[in-house]
Amino acid sequence: MRTVLDHWQERRAWWRDAREGGDVLTDARERQVWRVEASAGRLGRVGVFDLGFDRGDAPGWQLLRVAD
Repeated sequence: MRTVLDHWQERRAWWRDAREGGDVLTDARERQVWRVEASAGRLGRVGVFDLGFDRGDAPGWQLLRVAD
């Protein structure tokens, strides 16, 4: 990773969880999002990526968006 461009919180798409039979009250949490500039090594092409971290039932990182 080269640099963090921005950081914010966003509400998860609880309505999708409700359609899939998830527990809406448990799943309707906010997740942390980081917009980072990164490349695959020093000589790799630089890209901008939005990474989300969810602390729900299965905590972990997720690639949310890629900007060209």
